[in-house]
Amino acid sequence: MATARRSSSSKCKKSVEIGYEFCFADDQSEGSESEGEEDTIDYAQEISEDISELTLDTDFTPNFSWIRSNFMPNLFKFIGEPGVSSEFPCTENSQPIDFFENFFDKTLMTFIMEQTNLYHDQNSSVYKNSHMAEWYDSTVSELYVMIATILLMSHITKHKIRDYWSTNYLLETRIFGKLFTRDRFRSLLSCLHFCDNNNGNNVNDPLNKIRTIYNIIKHKFQAAFYPYKNICIDESLMLYKGRLYFKQYIPSKRSRFGIKFFVLCDCKTGYILQFIIYTGKSTEINLDKQLGITGSLVTNMMEKYNGKGHVIYMDNFYTSPILFEYLYNKKVGACGTVKSNRIGLPKFDNQKSGQMSYYNTNKLLYMKWTDKRDVHMLSSIHQPNMTTLEKINPKTNQNIVKPDCVLDYNKNMGLVDKSDMMMHISESIRKSTKWYKKLFIHIIDMTILNCFILYKEITKKNISFIDFSMQIIGQIIEKYGFQVKTQRGRPSLDNPSRLIERHFISTIPENKQRRCVVCSAHNIAKKTRYECTECNVGLCIDVCFKNFHTLKDY
Repeated sequence: MATARRSSSSKCKKSVEIGYEFCFADDQSEGSESEGEEDTIDYAQEISEDISELTLDTDFTPNFSWIRSNFMPNLFKFIGEPGVSSEFPCTENSQPIDFFENFFDKTLMTFIMEQTNLYHDQNSSVYKNSHMAEWYDSTVSELYVMIATILLMSHITKHKIRDYWSTNYLLETRIFGKLFTRDRFRSLLSCLHFCDNNNGNNVNDPLNKIRTIYNIIKHKFQAAFYPYKNICIDESLMLYKGRLYFKQYIPSKRSRFGIKFFVLCDCKTGYILQFIIYTGKSTEINLDKQLGITGSLVTNMMEKYNGKGHVIYMDNFYTSPILFEYLYNKKVGACGTVKSNRIGLPKFDNQKSGQMSYYNTNKLLYMKWTDKRDVHMLSSIHQPNMTTLEKINPKTNQNIVKPDCVLDYNKNMGLVDKSDMMMHISESIRKSTKWYKKLFIHIIDMTILNCFILYKEITKKNISFIDFSMQIIGQIIEKYGFQVKTQRGRPSLDNPSRLIERHFISTIPENKQRRCVVCSAHNIAKKTRYECTECNVGLCIDVCFKNFHTLKDY
C-alpha cells in the first residue's frame, strides 16, 4: 500500500479499492439513467493522466545546490494544540449517535429532505405509471432511517436490493421490512437529491449536485479536530463505472474506474482532516504554476497548518524538491518517496543491494537506497542514518538494515492505511445510477470513520469500528424508526403483533417488578425489572424477551 517502493514515472497510482457491490435498481444496469450533462465520455475511454507535472511554469528553473556532506536537518518545534476541538459538543457520556448527528445535524437533514421532496415534485409527471405514484413527502426522521438502512446493508451483504425484502427463508432479514417497504425505499433512493435542478447559477460547477453537502462536511471535519504533529496526504478511488467526465481510469487496479479523492489525514489517529475531489482542470485549488497541480494540492490542504511545525508524509505522486523547499519555508517538515526524474534532482550511480548514497542541500536530503529495487527518498527531517532491525534476512542470515527515513515513512503512512482498511470493511458504496448519490454515501462512510476516532479520543473506550458503526445504526433506528405505513398483501391472522412489529426492551420505572409472562407459561414464578412497553408484559432480559417476540409457541 503506502510502503516505500521503487521510484517510477508510471501513470498508475495506488487507490483504495471498493469491495462487494450490487445493484440498487433491480432491473437496471449502472449508468442507464445518467443525466445528459454527465454523458460526456465513452464508457471505456482511458482518462487516467499523470497530473504531477501538469501546468508547471516551463520558464521556471529550480536552482538547487546538491552536495555530499554531513546533513543535519533543521527540525521545527511543534506548537499546535492537537486533539478534539474544545467547541466540539460531545462529551465522554455521549452516545455514538450524538457524534454522527454533530456532522449530519437536523439543519443539514432538513435541507436534504427539502431537496428530495422538491426533486420528486419537479419530476412527478415521469412517475405517474410506476410505484412512485404512491409517493408521499419524506421527513427528516425517515431520511435518518434511510441512512441507517444503507449502512446496515454494508454489514448484511446480499446480491440484489430486492433480496433484503425477500420472504424466502434462505434470504429473509426482517429488519428491513420493518423499516421500509421495498418500493418506498426504492422511491426514496430514486428521489434522493441535494440541489435544485432548476437553479442554473452553478451549471459550470462539476460538483454542483453535491456541493452543499461537500462543503458543509469538509468544514465540520476541520473544525472538530486538530491533528498531531505528523500528517500525511494520500489518494483513494471511489469505484464508479458510469459516465462522468472526471472519472479516473487506473488500469493496474481491479476496480479501475472511479472518482479520485485527495485526502489529508492525521497519522496518529487516521482522522480525515481535509479532502478534495479531483475533477480535472476544474479541481478547486489555488494553482501555483511553479508547484504544479499536485504540489498545489498539498499546499492548499496544508494552508491551515502552516507555521506550526507539522511534518507531512506523501508518496512519489506529490513529492518534489520544489514542494519540499516551499513547505520548509512555511515551517513544515516533509518526507516521501520521490521519482528520480523529478525536476531539480541529481543523478545517482548504480549501487549494490543494501547500499545507500545521498545528496543534500542545506535544507533537503535526497537519498537512494537499494533493496530488491531502488528506493528514492526526499526528506527535510532525517539524517542519512541506517537502523539495524531485529528481523533476519533469510538469504544472508544477517539482521536487516534500513534507512531511518524509510522506516519512518512506512510507519506513518501505514497508520493511515489501517484507517482505509477499517472503512473498507464496512464500505456502504453500492452500484447506483447517479454518481452524486454514491459520493454522498461515501461521505457518510468517511463521517462514520471520523466519528469513531473522535469517540475513542473523547471517551477512551476500547471499541471496534464495526461495533461502533452498528451502534450508530441501532441508535438511529431506535430514535427515528417508525412503523411501515403500508404492507402489501393480506395481513396474516396466524402471527400476533408481537411477532411482526418493532419491540424494544425497557426498564420498569421506580424499581418495581413484574412477573415474566414466558416464565409464567412454564409454571415458573419469576419476577423481572424489564418489560416490553409495546406488548405491556414483563419479560426476562435474556432468552424470554427473544422467545416471546420470535416464537409463536413460546
